[in-house]
Amino acid sequence: MPLVIVLVAAAVCWLLGIPVNRLLLRFQIIDSPNKRSSHTRPTVRGGGIAIIATLLGMGLWLLW
Repeated sequence: MPLVIVLVAAAVCWLLGIPVNRLLLRFQIIDSPNKRSSHTRPTVRGGGIAIIATLLGMGLWLLW
């Protein structure tokens, strides 16, 4: 059962990441690289929203 929960959470997070990424691009929430950056291309900021939403949703589902 714990493996199923982890796999479902991973799938939900991956599927939720796609619309979150599109929404962040639409609102131009982008991090431009500078001298201290580890990336060389502009990168979308806020992808952790999908992770937090998945964790909260799975936690509420497990409590129920």
